[in-house]
Amino acid sequence: MTIVVFSEFGRRVKDNGKGSNHGAAAPMFIVGGSNKGSIIGNNPNLTDLANSDLKYEIDFRSVYSSLLENKLSFNPKKIGLKNKSIEGLF
Repeated sequence: MTIVVFSEFGRRVKDNGKGSNHGAAAPMFIVGGSNKGSIIGNNPNLTDLANSDLKYEIDFRSVYSSLLENKLSFNPKKIGLKNKSIEGLF
């Protein structure tokens, strides 16, 4: 069994007085499913932003492509996913 935890929106770095607004980058966790158990990507740079948002390093669709290929033996291109799978995830 593979469990994926992902938020569809990240958070901005700067507080808006009531918290923080939706942003562009967010963490994703993959639990179980014979994953390699490693951290992929780097910590975000809190001073190098894109329009007040963290810059994401890995597109979530690449993770989805990896899951489809490696866990479900399905070609992600059949449903329009063009992102390359992540090497070393499983």
